[in-house]
Amino acid sequence: MLLVRRTRKVEAARVEAERRAELGEVATGLAHEIRNPLNAMSLNLELLEEQLAKGSSAVSSAELAQATRVETGRLARLLADFLSYARPSPLVTVPSDLNEPAAEAVAFLRPEARSRRISLEFKAHDGGAPALLDAARVKQVVLNLVGNALDAVETVGATAREVDVAIEDGGRFWLLTVSDLGPGFDGKNSDIFRVFVSTKPAGTGMGLPIAERIVRAHGGELTLASQKGEPTQAVATFPKA
Repeated sequence: MLLVRRTRKVEAARVEAERRAELGEVATGLAHEIRNPLNAMSLNLELLEEQLAKGSSAVSSAELAQATRVETGRLARLLADFLSYARPSPLVTVPSDLNEPAAEAVAFLRPEARSRRISLEFKAHDGGAPALLDAARVKQVVLNLVGNALDAVETVGATAREVDVAIEDGGRFWLLTVSDLGPGFDGKNSDIFRVFVSTKPAGTGMGLPIAERIVRAHGGELTLASQKGEPTQAVATFPKA
């Protein structure tokens, strides 16, 4: 019993040390991400103040105000993503059809895709895809993955402005696959699911870690595959009901 107690204490201490290390890493990344927009906002406000004092044109002042508003929105998204990752609420799963939250998320993003001249298609699994799901959180996964794919097909190296979402039968699991014809990424990149790691200039680096955590909480797995000449695929698995 003494050995068991000691082992439990050692294990608890290890888990706590890992938690503190992760918290420190996240806090450092958050501070770095916040510093840049704050600096930009401070500079814009300083220039705006000078222009107003000199009675400069309203056009330049409006542009500075708009740039500041954009940075404010970026900060709001960053903090929302951070809170979603740092304080995840427990899943509330009920018998559901995976087709439904996926279709709703795609329908929500389709007007944006159309405005950006990107083809966004969804293929449901015939006959339904029954599973125990927290539908709102599944929608968040799809929104994050499709959002990344939409950005990918607009970058240099993309072969077509096309994104496809499909629900497929994977045996014991349903496969939710998001495919894009963007430039892809290094398939050996082991940091892809780390917080604040992003290949996009304006990315927060929180979308994939949040999606991966939600999928894992459902008992599934999120993987990314990218090979030269092939579509980049993000595959989230969900256990069948």
